[in-house]
Amino acid sequence: MKKLLLALTSLLYLSSFSQQSKVDSLNIEITKETNSLKKIILFKELATELFYIDTEYYLKISDSILTLATKINDEYYVGVGNLAKGRYYFRTGNNIKTKTYYLKALTIFKKLNKPKDEANIYGNLGAMYSKSGDVDSSRVYLNKALKSNISLKNYKGQFLNYYNLGVLEGKHDNSEKSTKNITKALALAEKINNKRYVAYCNSMLGVLYMEQLMHEKSKKYLNDAVNTLNEINDYSGVGNQYVNLGKLYNENKNDYKTAISYYKKSITAFNKVSDSSGISIALANIGRNYIQLNTLDSAQHYLNKALKINKKINEDSEVGKLLTNLGEIAYLSHNYKLAKNYLNKAVSITSESDYIEDYSDALSLLSDVNAAQGNFKQAYKNHLESKILIDSIVSVEKLEKIAEIETKYQTEKKKKII
Repeated sequence: MKKLLLALTSLLYLSSFSQQSKVDSLNIEITKETNSLKKIILFKELATELFYIDTEYYLKISDSILTLATKINDEYYVGVGNLAKGRYYFRTGNNIKTKTYYLKALTIFKKLNKPKDEANIYGNLGAMYSKSGDVDSSRVYLNKALKSNISLKNYKGQFLNYYNLGVLEGKHDNSEKSTKNITKALALAEKINNKRYVAYCNSMLGVLYMEQLMHEKSKKYLNDAVNTLNEINDYSGVGNQYVNLGKLYNENKNDYKTAISYYKKSITAFNKVSDSSGISIALANIGRNYIQLNTLDSAQHYLNKALKINKKINEDSEVGKLLTNLGEIAYLSHNYKLAKNYLNKAVSITSESDYIEDYSDALSLLSDVNAAQGNFKQAYKNHLESKILIDSIVSVEKLEKIAEIETKYQTEKKKKII
C-alpha cells in the first residue's frame, strides 16, 4: 500500500519548455517560403520540434512533408515523410502502422543508398519493439543500427542506440548491462557536447545505481542531472530528478523527511511548466511519506490534492492507488466505515485495469478492515483473493524467467552449430 512512483527516464524525449519559440519562428518562415524543397526542409525541422509537444500538429506536418515530396517527385523526402508518419504512430502506440511506415521509408533509403537514414530506421524499429516488450527483436534492430552508426562514425546515432539498449536492459531487470550501455551513451553525449543527452544519461545512471543499492553514486548522478537540466531550463526534467532523489531517501534510506523536502522541490520545478502529472506524482509521494511518519492529517491533505489532479487528467490507475492510500489512513485512524468506502472504490477501479498488484493491495487492506470489524468470513475471502493475485504475478514472473533462459540456451546452441 505504500508504493512510491519513480520518474524513470524512458526512450529519449525532449522538453517542450524551450521549443515553443522555435516552433513559432519556423511557422513564420514556412508561410513566407515559396520554394517547395526548402519548404519541405522547414517542415522536417518543425516536425522535429513538435514531436513531443503537439502530437496531432506533428501528424499534420508529417502529411505535409509526404504530400509535397510526392508532388515534386523527391523520393528522398517521400522516405522522410514515411519515417515521420511512422514516428507519429509509434508515439500513439499503433505498432502495425509504425512498422508499415518505417519499412516504406527503409525501402526508399536502401534504394537511394542512404546508410545513415537506414541506421536511423533500424534504431527506431528497435525502440518500437522495446516499447512493445519484444526484447529479442529490439536487441537485433538496435545492434544492427549501432553497427552501422559505428561504421559511419555517427556519434549521435551511436548515442541513441546505446541509450535505448540501456533502457531495454533496464526495463527487463538487467541492471548491470543497462549501466554499461548508458555509461557508453554518456561518453558519446559528452563527445557531441549535447547537455540534454548528458542529463538523461546521468538521470538513468542515478536510477540504475539506486537499484543496485549504490546510494552515493546514485545521489551524485541524480544531482549532476539536476544541475545540467537547470542550465538548459528543462524544469520538467529537474522535477523528475527531485522525485528520483526523494525515492532514494524514502526507499533506500528510510529518511522520509528528506524525501519530502525533495518532493516539495519537484513541485516547485513542475509548477514552472504547469506539469500536472509531475505535480500529482510529487503530491502523492509526499502523502505516502507522511503515512510512514504517522502524520496522518498531512498525509490525507496531500493525497487528496493528488487525487483531485488525477481525476481531472483521467489517470485511473493512480486514482485507484490513492483511494487505497486514503483507505489506509482511515483504517489507521480506526474509521472503518470510511476506510471501506475508499477501498471498495479502489477495488472497483483496479479490478478493471491491468494493475494486478494495486488490486491485490486494495483487497489486502480491505481484509484488514473487515477483520478489525469482526467480519472474519469476509476478511478471509478478501485475503484469499489478494493471495491468489500475488501468486499469479509470481507464476508469470517465473514463466517469463524460464522462457528467457530457454531463449538464451537455444541462441547459444544455434551459434555452436553455425
